[in-house]
Amino acid sequence: MSSPTDDSRKTKAIRSCVERLRSRLKDRFILIGGASMLLLGSQRATNDVDILVPSDEDVPALVSFLAADKSFSNEGGHLQFQHPDFSPSLDILTIAVERMTFEQAHPHCLTIKEVKVPRPDYSLAMKVQCFYLRQDDENGEKKRASDLRDIEFLLSEMVKRSEFFGHYHLLELRQELGAEHFIRVGGRKFMLPWDQNSEAQKESGADPFTVELEEE
Repeated sequence: MSSPTDDSRKTKAIRSCVERLRSRLKDRFILIGGASMLLLGSQRATNDVDILVPSDEDVPALVSFLAADKSFSNEGGHLQFQHPDFSPSLDILTIAVERMTFEQAHPHCLTIKEVKVPRPDYSLAMKVQCFYLRQDDENGEKKRASDLRDIEFLLSEMVKRSEFFGHYHLLELRQELGAEHFIRVGGRKFMLPWDQNSEAQKESGADPFTVELEEE
């Protein structure tokens, strides 16, 4: 488990990496993943920086462009940001969570310190999908734990912003968090009332607040 000091160093390095990307790429990327959580106000440290670029972007050329900057190193096409405290890896994506593109995400972004990040509701949709896509192995379970921390943070942010989200695939998340904790972090407040969901949404899964669970 990392110490608060380690987390602080990682966070400092991540922020420096994002600032350098903004300087070099301007608005040609959307910051996603754990690094985007930091810009939204999360305190969870992360080990890498994920960016989503336009579908027609020449990724190998972009890797070469960034590697020409002394702030980045390139080991076999794998980019790392060079920082004295911590060197996060950089992943450049044209598709996120299996099918989401830059063009699809762009209308649902905020700009924070001149960097585009998905809005909390859109980030939550991405995190829910990531949670379900994780592999059933030790690394997958570790990733799920990080997903849950981000989901808790996003729920809290949405409650602060009085934002709502009509996604009806949260039964498993309630199972993982426990009903009491799920409600405490704001789960009920951000959900649309059952009767306001479409018929398709109702058919996609049971109401996560009324269905009986085997273990609570």
